[in-house]
Amino acid sequence: MRYPGIDNLADLERAELQALWQRLFKREAPAKMHRETLLAFLAYRLQERQEGALSKAAQIQLRRAAETLGQGKSYHPEGAQPYKPGTRILRRWGGELREVTVLERGYAYRGEVYRSLSQIAREITGVRWNGPAFFGLRKGRG
Repeated sequence: MRYPGIDNLADLERAELQALWQRLFKREAPAKMHRETLLAFLAYRLQERQEGALSKAAQIQLRRAAETLGQGKSYHPEGAQPYKPGTRILRRWGGELREVTVLERGYAYRGEVYRSLSQIAREITGVRWNGPAFFGLRKGRG
């Protein structure tokens, strides 16, 4: 079964778009959906058929992001770096200046790579800390 190209979707009448929706999604298109939204969903589904769908992990991550952002909170995907790579984070502790360098994935401290600032804070102090708070990057103990 041939489907129109994504570039040709805008040329279709609403009835044709609804018929295409029925073929692609196996259900009727929402009656009150705006044309632009209908086109976006159809374009995505056509692209998905041609290029492949998002992985389950990506779908879960997008769902979490939408829920978190919908609650007005900031969202940082697991493993994502909230600070720019190359940034140096300094903290004086025990009379010694401690330096951490932000990497693409993780942090470098004294020749070792750590997943989180909290791991480094624990390495330095011997007790559990909120890493960003320990390094003075947000409010908290530190």
